Amino acid sequence: MQVTANSLTPLLPSNRDHGFMGQAIDLTGQVFGRLRVAERAHSNNGVHWLCQCSCGKQTIVRGAVLRYGSTKSCGCGSKDQARANCEQHRSRNNWIPTELRQKLKHAYGNMLRRCYDPGSERYSHYGGRGIRVCDDWIGPAGRKRFYQWCIENGAAPDLQIDRMDVNGDYCPENCRFVDAIVQMNNTTRNRWITYNGETKTIADWARETGYSYAALKHRLDRGWSIERVFNQQQRRSER
Repeated sequence: MQVTANSLTPLLPSNRDHGFMGQAIDLTGQVFGRLRVAERAHSNNGVHWLCQCSCGKQTIVRGAVLRYGSTKSCGCGSKDQARANCEQHRSRNNWIPTELRQKLKHAYGNMLRRCYDPGSERYSHYGGRGIRVCDDWIGPAGRKRFYQWCIENGAAPDLQIDRMDVNGDYCPENCRFVDAIVQMNNTTRNRWITYNGETKTIADWARETGYSYAALKHRLDRGWSIERVFNQQQRRSER
């Protein structure tokens, strides 16, 4: 028998659901993934079959799609896989205490944005001044190392990551976890006030005197003398 190019040409899509001499292939009773073929449905744009999914739903699928393995469920398979992927992702972070997962995620994202995103409102104080994140904390593996370092170095829901040297990079040697007051005192934006021979930040004076931070800052911004700032009783409107 002579083999010609035409004899090797694949069947056109409209003929894929047919066997020898154009006779339709009977798929009744056959199982494809989660689908069991119940009966022939229609022949519009190829032979289609009514299938019963193992989840209990019925769906109509083209025969060629069934035989070539493109469809193996009514759609529940994709949903189950998506749920499995989510569960797998969650399980990868199970070693992180539940109360810290979201906090560390935000801390890591904010750290990168400050240093590398010119669109961040804080970029000028970090990346714009040359502050960077160390190579050991960059990338997927670096993110995990960052999380591990945080847990091993006192991360807690009420603490914030802080750079000891405000001109230094984010790295294990220069970072620590502190409360909001300590972090506020360790910033280039601090305003130092001298009163009674002592120099402290507004935050420290507020904690020591009982005045609110907002009240002290408002009085200083209005140009009050230091004596008046600390000796005039705080009004309710300043709280």
